[in-house]
Amino acid sequence: MEEMDDDQRTPTHRFRGMDDEMEFLFSNFFNSKYPILISAEKRWHPPTDVIETDEEFMVVLDIANVKQDDIKLTYEAGILTVSGLRKELSINQKRHYHKMEIDFGPFERKIKIKARIVDNSIKALYDNGFLIVKLKKDTNTSRVTNIIIE
Repeated sequence: MEEMDDDQRTPTHRFRGMDDEMEFLFSNFFNSKYPILISAEKRWHPPTDVIETDEEFMVVLDIANVKQDDIKLTYEAGILTVSGLRKELSINQKRHYHKMEIDFGPFERKIKIKARIVDNSIKALYDNGFLIVKLKKDTNTSRVTNIIIE
């Protein structure tokens, strides 16, 4: 007669690991691989840090495996918008996921910058999977414009 270990003696042994499977199922149910079906709210949101120094704001996004050509940056009316697309890794073999936490597909982040920025000073660098955007603060506190009467 084959001996059963302690985990197999209880009826709950069948449910071990089920919480991971349920989490996987529900977290990926709406994470469609078909971007046309993904609404703006369902897009993935890369982890983002916004750092302020005396001279500038620095926005850092963790977007590993996104090609630089697939990233779009705009700055308008105090809002930095970063959007792009992370393509799924191509694995040409049959596969079974045990854990799936990396998001693929389109993404977009809108970051409100609560200070005046020198428009032509915005710089971006993409290095080792991190996008770093530097926005220089406009330290000119005097916003007075002299108007000439014609």
